[in-house]
Amino acid sequence: MLNSTLDIFWLVFAIVLAFVGGGLGVAIIYLVITLKDVQKIVTGTKKKFDLVGRIIETVGDKMENTASYIPPLIDGTVKLVNAIREKRCEGESDKSKKKKK
Repeated sequence: MLNSTLDIFWLVFAIVLAFVGGGLGVAIIYLVITLKDVQKIVTGTKKKFDLVGRIIETVGDKMENTASYIPPLIDGTVKLVNAIREKRCEGESDKSKKKKK
């Protein structure tokens, strides 16, 4: 079967090639498993970022809606304060008139 050193070389070469092929096969399997896990992580992260984006959008919309209510509230408050001041001024002028008499 093994008649020369060339036959031994080819036998050793075939064994080494089988080990290298097996090692590459195992490495490819681990690479695929790792990439699958990375894909799950990326998908989860993308969902989280989408959720954060929707939350920020919702908060922005609510603030925009709330901001539309603020000017009428300010105007109403100013009118209320002015009315109270006028009532106080009238009350103080009535008291000063009563004191003068």
